[in-house]
Amino acid sequence: MSAAVEKAAVAEDPLTSPIPQEKGDVAALLLERLDAWKHACGYLEEYVEATANLHKSLSKEYDKVLKTVNEPLKEGNHFAQANGGIASFFENIRSNTQALANSQLETEKALRGQLLPTLNRLHSEIKNKHKELTSGAAKGAKSVEKARGLTQKQIEHLGTNTANFDSVGGKIEPAQDPYIIQRAVQHHLHKQILEENAHKKDLLDVQNNFLVFEKHVLETLRGAFSQFFQIVGGQTDKNRQFYADINANFQNIPDEFEWTNFTVRSAEILIDPTTPNRSLEAIKFPNQNHRSSQPLINGLLNRKGKIMKSYDAYHYAVTPAGYLHEFSRNNDFKEHPEPELSLYLAECVIGAAPAAGESKFIVAGKDANKNQHLTGKHEFAFKASSHDEAMKWYSIIEQFTTGKLTRQNSMASTTSPVSDPTSPVIVGETIPEEKPAGKDKAVAAAAVDEKPTAPPIDTKAATKAESAPTTAAPASAKGTKSEPSTATAEKGEKSHKKFGLFGRS
Repeated sequence: MSAAVEKAAVAEDPLTSPIPQEKGDVAALLLERLDAWKHACGYLEEYVEATANLHKSLSKEYDKVLKTVNEPLKEGNHFAQANGGIASFFENIRSNTQALANSQLETEKALRGQLLPTLNRLHSEIKNKHKELTSGAAKGAKSVEKARGLTQKQIEHLGTNTANFDSVGGKIEPAQDPYIIQRAVQHHLHKQILEENAHKKDLLDVQNNFLVFEKHVLETLRGAFSQFFQIVGGQTDKNRQFYADINANFQNIPDEFEWTNFTVRSAEILIDPTTPNRSLEAIKFPNQNHRSSQPLINGLLNRKGKIMKSYDAYHYAVTPAGYLHEFSRNNDFKEHPEPELSLYLAECVIGAAPAAGESKFIVAGKDANKNQHLTGKHEFAFKASSHDEAMKWYSIIEQFTTGKLTRQNSMASTTSPVSDPTSPVIVGETIPEEKPAGKDKAVAAAAVDEKPTAPPIDTKAATKAESAPTTAAPASAKGTKSEPSTATAEKGEKSHKKFGLFGRS
């Protein structure tokens, strides 16, 4: 097509030249345009293919996401298994996530099965068009090239013989006659023009048909992408629907649904709101009323300070063990009941009994809570609220200090106000051990180990001591064991005289 020989030195005028030069290769230009459309179609095929691979990969990723909720819930028994709760919500997540994974596979198959074949067919059409144009144009171009070659050859032959006609004399052969050659040029030029016009017509037909073909290509690509949008956009809509369903399921869980069902299932373990609070008075524990744990007398007494010499009120108790304990507070529930002063009465000396109308008495001894080797005896001055109250305290303390009352016979003596000297191991309501469940076992076990605070000391017990005799415990039938008591009493009287306790008011 573009094989016409150009003379390098002479620029021919396309209007006057017997062989006009073409402005460009039309067939090559059209072939190049077909290549452009072929590559555009190929790009779109690759895009759809890559998108299909993406959805296939997304399906695998959603399978990984599904594994995060595929296992049963830990401690799942705490949630209601009926619809409308947390358990059903996670079941909804699992089903929707599985649907997401499946829908990604469906999208991948739709892209490969519906869209890619359309693009592949169009790609094949463009290739065939390219092949057809290449074959037809090449054939026409060869015919034109051949005709132009013959015409050019005759023109050159005519030029040679016209030049010889003027320079060579004599006879000219018929074959070299310029006239004959000029007619041959006309003949070949006519055939060249016919070939060129036929080739031109073919190219013009192809050129005119290109508009129709490109419309077909464009419509096919447009339809393919519309289908692509429906498939991929539909997948996006499905994603939104699945997540919207998950969200709606979660939002519709009533606030009290899980707790209400939990309280019904765990009613045997949870606390019944109607159950009354426990009362310390209603609890009985082993040896709670044992005679050794009940004071012989207790209540408030005023004791003179060592420095300020003023009387301050304290709570005191005389126990069957023979101790006079002092407490600054009488509240066992707030503080642990540790005595601030403990006098072992058997090692103490008591002064003279309060005179009529008086309520003071003195006890000399050591604080048993301190180191006995470093602590000396001290006189403790006590004052009761009345003379009768002072005599109650004095009569019991005096029996311990003089040996008339000891730890053994204090519990057997009728002066003890204890009503239940034998105190069975378990009386009434015992301290129950709560059965812990789950993770609260350790906490509940620690709570069980805690001992309940002792009940407050009954101050009314002191009133029973008023009528108790102050005599010593009866001697045995043989009468051989009464002498030690007398000796101890004499020892106490000597100690009274030593500390100068007699005769004091």
